Amino acid sequence: MQLSKHFKLIEFTKSQSAIRRDISNNPKKEHVQNLEYLCINTLEPIRKQIGIVNVNSGYRSKELNKAIGGSYKSFHSLGCASDIECNNISNLEIIKTIYKLAIPFTELIAEYFDTSDGSAGWVHIAIQKDRGTERILKLKDKNNNYKRITFEELLEIYK
Repeated sequence: MQLSKHFKLIEFTKSQSAIRRDISNNPKKEHVQNLEYLCINTLEPIRKQIGIVNVNSGYRSKELNKAIGGSYKSFHSLGCASDIECNNISNLEIIKTIYKLAIPFTELIAEYFDTSDGSAGWVHIAIQKDRGTERILKLKDKNNNYKRITFEELLEIYK
């Protein structure tokens, strides 16, 4: 099933963790609608600007999310989030692009970024309908601690 011009549902539901644990990761209709909204409003504009977007993690059923230690409030379980990386573009550049293009989001997390390695970690982007202007930016460190920061603070850390 196609979610948008460049993204298919399988990219958001395929999970080796689910396969190994024999956990269903099939989204309900409302989750698929949320994934479509995510793709159209965030991932397609990113792809248009910087190229192929690799989805590392998308939808997670509640059972799968619990099994891998995800937050019980995870946007992934609603079909509203994706962890992404892009070919030959640092994760910081992805975030800069999101800000430059004013792409709407509810939550953006720089996960496991490393000041000495621009390819370390990934970008978590989430958008929930009617919450796209919240634009909460967080930094998640190697100890799984989250810190809410500003875009300017992120740039200062990784300059």
